[in-house]
Amino acid sequence: MSQILEIVAIVQPKADYFDELVDRNLLTNFRETAKQIGVPPKKFVSFLLERKYLYRDKKGKLLASEGKNNGLFQLKECVNEKTKWSGVQTLVAPKGRETFRLLCVGISLSEEKDAS
Repeated sequence: MSQILEIVAIVQPKADYFDELVDRNLLTNFRETAKQIGVPPKKFVSFLLERKYLYRDKKGKLLASEGKNNGLFQLKECVNEKTKWSGVQTLVAPKGRETFRLLCVGISLSEEKDAS
């Protein structure tokens, strides 16, 4: 019985992490999305703000614009057990990652043409 308890203690953090990933349903935050599409995170957020995909609320939190969401973003309630923070976070959906990857490729190509 003690062996089973030891094994459970070892695998429990991994199971909790996996459950969190499944709960997020393949959603990623802005920093992770930027890394995946090869754009610096600050430039990525600026890109989204300039093109009105996102806006900042009174507290400075990034939220998806209603007219441009179309399944690109999803709001998730989040809780951080370590810091005791809880709130709502805007995350990028798989459709959004692909959309922004294509848009950012197009922009970087046009910048290269302008530079030459």
